[in-house]
Amino acid sequence: MSHMPFTRRRFLSTVAFAAPASSRIVRAMAPANATRLAFAGIAAADDSEPGRIEVHRVSNGRWRLSSSTAAAAPRAIVLHPTLPVLYVAHCIAEHQHRPRGSVSAFRIDTASASLSLLSDEPLTLAATLPDRIAIAPNGRHLVIASTTSTIFNLFPIGSDGALLPTPSPLKLAGLASSQFSVAFQASSSVILAMTSDHVEHLEIQENSSLRRVLTIKTSPEKTVQRDRAGAALKREMAAQHAASLALLDL
Repeated sequence: MSHMPFTRRRFLSTVAFAAPASSRIVRAMAPANATRLAFAGIAAADDSEPGRIEVHRVSNGRWRLSSSTAAAAPRAIVLHPTLPVLYVAHCIAEHQHRPRGSVSAFRIDTASASLSLLSDEPLTLAATLPDRIAIAPNGRHLVIASTTSTIFNLFPIGSDGALLPTPSPLKLAGLASSQFSVAFQASSSVILAMTSDHVEHLEIQENSSLRRVLTIKTSPEKTVQRDRAGAALKREMAAQHAASLALLDL
């Protein structure tokens, strides 16, 4: 397996979108002059077909499917900021016969444009249907969350990019029934959970647990803008397949 150093590697985007023909939409989302790998998590909305992660090699505007790896409901994916590792949140209601989702780490072989499983970890009980994921800029923590259970799971990350077991959970009751996005601050010590009208600040403690420290209401202008963006996203998500996409430069 090739473990090429990513000296020129730059995380470009992780977005959620929907399409009845995933490859067609994936091709439309990258500039024609890019040289990169594209990772697309494909999940049938009604579980009518197995989920998968497709790895496409993109060069001079030409897309070529290089490999496909089975993955249960990969609704959210993200790349490690410095290591050749891809993280996948599995949007499932049950894992190992218990009510919870799971998350996997895959090592990227840039030479063959393929994935191999590095680690696979269950979420805490009741943390079902995870559909949000974010990684700290320093690559030391990964957070998984669900817009239905509103439970956040914080995982420490090992030096090789593997997920360390026993995540720390935090339930945010105030986010119930709200759509939200998740991101880390540049300091890597604070996680932001952003809804249409407020932002929650979650602080990472020394023992890798999470603590709710601050709630900030957003302005009406920003709320209107976010509501419009949310409505557009809901229209896009009405198609047959939901997917997540991550791009990286080679």
